[in-house]
Amino acid sequence: MADADLVALAATLRSVAVASMGTVPSHRLFARGNAAREVLANRVVAVAVDTASGAAVGFVAMVSAATTSIVLHLGLTMIAAAARGRRLQSPLFLRALTFALVNLGSPRCVVTNIGASPAGVGAVADYFVGVYPHYATAAAGGDVDSKDGSRSSDRGGSDGSGGNSGGGVGGGGGGGGARPEAWHLAVARGVLSAHRHEFGCSAAATFDETTFVVSRSNADVTDGGCVELLKADGGFVSAYKVDACNRWCAATLNTAAGDEVFQVGRVDMVSTWLKYQSSGWRRRKLASRHHRSSGGQAGGMRVTGAGWGWWRASRAVLGGWAALAAAVGAVVATVGLWLCLGGGGRGMWATGRAQ
Repeated sequence: MADADLVALAATLRSVAVASMGTVPSHRLFARGNAAREVLANRVVAVAVDTASGAAVGFVAMVSAATTSIVLHLGLTMIAAAARGRRLQSPLFLRALTFALVNLGSPRCVVTNIGASPAGVGAVADYFVGVYPHYATAAAGGDVDSKDGSRSSDRGGSDGSGGNSGGGVGGGGGGGGARPEAWHLAVARGVLSAHRHEFGCSAAATFDETTFVVSRSNADVTDGGCVELLKADGGFVSAYKVDACNRWCAATLNTAAGDEVFQVGRVDMVSTWLKYQSSGWRRRKLASRHHRSSGGQAGGMRVTGAGWGWWRASRAVLGGWAALAAAVGAVVATVGLWLCLGGGGRGMWATGRAQ
């Protein structure tokens, strides 16, 4: 990515942060100057733009975390306050995940998430495959230790206020068991030991290998935590549609102290797409009808891909023309997916590029 494009992308991310939170948080993603290139080198970024004003109104910035293999950390998601409720998280995540999997040359990969808001924790548990911990199986297995506090920020709740999370790409269930499997634990150890500084987790935070709770993850900004993502009143950023998840988060996390839960699972584009279709078609159809009956397009959105750190690697592996063909194919496939998912009915369209 050219220097001018990198500067523009970094400025875009900061502008969305201000529109979302009123300030630019201490999160490493918002580094300035020469540090920005290093920070963005292994990120997969998708940006939502209001077509009427041209202003960026949301983004997701995932992290390519190299352990024994590539792990995609779902990263930081932010939606401008004025654009919340417009269901931007799904196209943002679909765009980023599609390009990531195309560059990996695989329809699936391991994903991780860290957060405390039930909306994000529940979405990751239900929308991805084999996730541990899953609120349903963890509670059923008797692993919940009641703690004081019931707090906040997931780095990306259903209202898009900002957070490390996977927000709503699919729907369904199918989480892991009541205890982590060996691969869950290996991934969690690898990512937290080598990459926690990249997603706002304090170096002093402690990881419980049974519950996957990261104690005091956001407690100390001087140690890598991101205290701005915690709500001042100690409440959740946003609740999940399944109340069992809300209860589990409240019982498991001392969010007033900055606790978060670390989740490990897999993304499978076919499974995720089918879950999305089966769980959300009625809601999307109603939203589409409401959009048309209320006058149509009140400022459409487009979602673009940017900051593509894997493009060079894919060219090296596939060759220039093959990598270009893969990128073009990803654009066509994603536009087709978005149209199938009913994007046109909401006055939105998607485009992207690999850089």
